Amino acid sequence: MQDAQTFASWGVDYLKYDWCFVQQSTWQIDAYTRMSRALNATGRPIYFSLCSWGINDPWRWGAKVGNSWRTTADIAPRWDSIMSNLELNNGLAQFAGPGGWNDPDMLEVGNGGLTLNEQRAHFALWAAVKAPLIIGTDIRSLSNDTLNILKAKEVIAINQDPLGVAAERVWKQGALEIYAGPLMGGDRAVVMFNQHANGSQYAADNITVYWDNIGYPGNLEVMVRDLYAEQDLGVFTESFTAPVEIHGVMALRLTPVDNETSVAVNDWLPWDNRMDLAVDKLNGETPMPPEVASPTSNEKLCISSFGFNCTGFAPSNCSDPDCSYHLKVSEPLSELASTAGRRLKALAGGWL
Repeated sequence: MQDAQTFASWGVDYLKYDWCFVQQSTWQIDAYTRMSRALNATGRPIYFSLCSWGINDPWRWGAKVGNSWRTTADIAPRWDSIMSNLELNNGLAQFAGPGGWNDPDMLEVGNGGLTLNEQRAHFALWAAVKAPLIIGTDIRSLSNDTLNILKAKEVIAINQDPLGVAAERVWKQGALEIYAGPLMGGDRAVVMFNQHANGSQYAADNITVYWDNIGYPGNLEVMVRDLYAEQDLGVFTESFTAPVEIHGVMALRLTPVDNETSVAVNDWLPWDNRMDLAVDKLNGETPMPPEVASPTSNEKLCISSFGFNCTGFAPSNCSDPDCSYHLKVSEPLSELASTAGRRLKALAGGWL
C-alpha cells in the first residue's frame, strides 16, 4: 500500500509489476491482486501492467486485476525473438478487450539488428493485435525511417480503434500469413505478412486476402487502403492481392463502400476462422475460471482470488482460511475485483 501511495504522489501513470524469479511457493495472482487493490485505493488512475511471462495463463484472469498482461518471455532486438513472441501470442485474441490487453512485450523498432522491413512488420503486427505500443529504444537517436514508422498515424489508429477487438491470424500457408480483425463500423484491419527467409530467390511473394476469411460476403465492394502509404488502392470484390516483400507486411484498412452493409458485417470475430484453435467456451463467451462449489458444512473454504481451488493450482500453504487476500466461498466472487481493471475508462487498443 505504501508503494502504491508513493507512486501516486509522484504522478505515475504506468506501473509494470514484474515477476522476476519469485519463489515457486508464492501464489502470483494474490501478489498482483494486492497491488491492484493498493493502486485503486490511491484514487489515481494508474495503468497496471502484469508481467509474469505468460506463466499461469494471465490472459484468463488478468483483466480482473490489471490493464495488460505479458503473454511471452522478454523480447530482444532480433527477428527470431520477435517472431517467437508473436507466435506465443497467437490464439489469445478472444481474451483481450477494452481495459485489458495481451502484451507480447515492448517494441524493438529503432534498435539494431532489424531491417527496415522487419521494423515495419513488427510495428504493424503489434498494432493489429492491440498490443501496448511501448517504444523500447532511445528516442534521442531515432533515424527518420524509424521515426516515420513510430508516427504512422493510420497504423496507430488500428491499435486504438474503439471497438477494441484484437486481430488474429486467420490464414497461413507456408511462410505467408494474414492477420485480421474487425474495426468500428464494419471495417477490417488486415496485415499480410511474408516470413520467408532473407536471401531467398524471390524478393516478394503475392498474398491474397479473400473476403470469406474476414467475414465479408464475396460480392461486397470494399475500398482497400494502404496504411503506411496513406493511400487508397481501389475498390475490390471477393479478394485483394498484392506483393509483400520478405520479412515485410502490407498493412491495410478495408472499408465497405455501402454504409448499410457495414452494419451487417459487424458481428464477425477473427477467432471464428481459427479451425486449429481449441478453447473452452462458456455459452459463447470468453472462457473464465470456474467458480468453486459451496461447502457442504459451515467450514471455511479458502479459495484463490478468482475461483480456483487453491489446492489445485497454488501451493498447499495457500489454504489458510484467514488469509486476507482470499475470500470465503460464501462471499460473491464478483465483489473481489469489482473495481479492478476499471481504474481507467474502457480503453481501445494498448493505450499507455
